[in-house]
Amino acid sequence: MISYYWVLLKYNVNVPCSDDYGVALQFLNDFTSENSFLGKLALLFKQHVDHRVMFPRLVVLLDFFIQGNVNFFSLVIIGNLGLIWITSVLFISSSKQTGHLLLFCPIVLLVFQLQHWENAGFPTASIQSFYVIFFAFASLYLLSIEGRWTLALSCVAFFLSVFTSGNGMFCLLPGAFILFNKRKYRELAIWFFVFVCSVSFYFYNYSPQNSGIIAILFEKPFETITTFFVAIGGFINFSKAWEPIGMGYPLSIAFGVIVSLFFLYITFSKYYLRSPALYGFLFFLLITCAAMAVSRTSIYSANELSTVSRYKIVSVCCISVSYLIFIDIWKAMSFFKALLFIPLGLYYNSVGNEKNLSIFKAHTDRLIESS
Repeated sequence: MISYYWVLLKYNVNVPCSDDYGVALQFLNDFTSENSFLGKLALLFKQHVDHRVMFPRLVVLLDFFIQGNVNFFSLVIIGNLGLIWITSVLFISSSKQTGHLLLFCPIVLLVFQLQHWENAGFPTASIQSFYVIFFAFASLYLLSIEGRWTLALSCVAFFLSVFTSGNGMFCLLPGAFILFNKRKYRELAIWFFVFVCSVSFYFYNYSPQNSGIIAILFEKPFETITTFFVAIGGFINFSKAWEPIGMGYPLSIAFGVIVSLFFLYITFSKYYLRSPALYGFLFFLLITCAAMAVSRTSIYSANELSTVSRYKIVSVCCISVSYLIFIDIWKAMSFFKALLFIPLGLYYNSVGNEKNLSIFKAHTDRLIESS
């Protein structure tokens, strides 16, 4: 974790990247020139490509008001702090399952490595990609525990996930599943009401950017299914799109199949009764991967998608949650579990950093040259 943030601090610069010009700079220009409150509010929720990125814009606005200008260096740090929040929710949700701090170490090694190099150096994208998962996980975790304010806080987290990135709305099914199994029917009705309100607001005056995504299912069924598997297992592919196809691609498919079958196994064995939060996390991530497969098959080949850095966080979270569930099911002694998984985590972390550090440096150099 320390080495990851050391690299961020050393190699990031106060320069916008790609969508930062629209999500941050153009937004601030429009926001400061808009006089009405409702107009300013509309700008916060304005559609950007496929999403309504209200929360990233809110962070940009807060940074602007605090510093007097928008600082992309501080924004990228804020965005990458999302990895700490994701890891924290995973730890809190699995503390009873792991039973030993050593068993959580592989999660830290999986999450904090430079396969995320694109998000690591892309301010608004890091906020969008990392915080949507944090808010989704937080929402589902809050539904799984008892407390006076947990439902209200869960609904707030759900709303924030939807308006951080569109896939936040996929919390609906795992959230409903958790509440249904807990027989909380009144809360379930409230959950559906919040979903309907959020999604109705989301799609009001929405302009689809890819109207043919449903047809993809029928035109390219094999490619879509393959892309679904690599979206899940892409964490294992260290190759780049411009490199020859290596073993990382078939391994991505294999891990995608394994995680999918594992999800079916824990469903039929009713693991959701034992840990509704972890089950809900994996459910949410698999729906996200399915949506990614349908919406991205027309843009990327399956191999290309497995190499795209900004999507790696979804795959890394898939294998992280699967690992936490697996060690809970596996009844061997904790010490031997740690002996097996910590060296694997160290190896994965070192390879991820070694393969991507030079690319991250080159990304920074390009930003400096373009400024």
